[in-house]
Amino acid sequence: MEVKPSILNFAANQCKSSCDVGIFLTRDAPIDDSVKYQILTKPWTPPPSYSFPTLTSRNLRFQLKWMDRFPFLSYTEVQGGGALCRYCVFFAQSEVGKGQHVKLGKLVAKPFSNWKNAIESFNEHAGHEFHLAATM
Repeated sequence: MEVKPSILNFAANQCKSSCDVGIFLTRDAPIDDSVKYQILTKPWTPPPSYSFPTLTSRNLRFQLKWMDRFPFLSYTEVQGGGALCRYCVFFAQSEVGKGQHVKLGKLVAKPFSNWKNAIESFNEHAGHEFHLAATM
């Protein structure tokens, strides 16, 4: 499926690629299924030479190899940059838990950038019910 460029023109100034899942964090309008398919199957992947920004004085940054280890991950340049679960961005409900009272945050509604705890956070995310449901 080919994504029509006109569908994604609104995001041209927000990121380098129209396949950056971060441009869909604001769910103001329905997202066309062909756009979802394109991003889920061919997400924007930074090239090996990409210089990920450091967000702390410790020089910690996103590691490209994490995208191989955690296939649900995508890197976004939106909102300062960070990691997102592209499945949960599209398919997770905005609130989860008993009584739907817990709002989703890191990796779903906003980019994750706490690189010190990245592996633990990615593993934890992969085990959540809302993530498992979104990836079915």
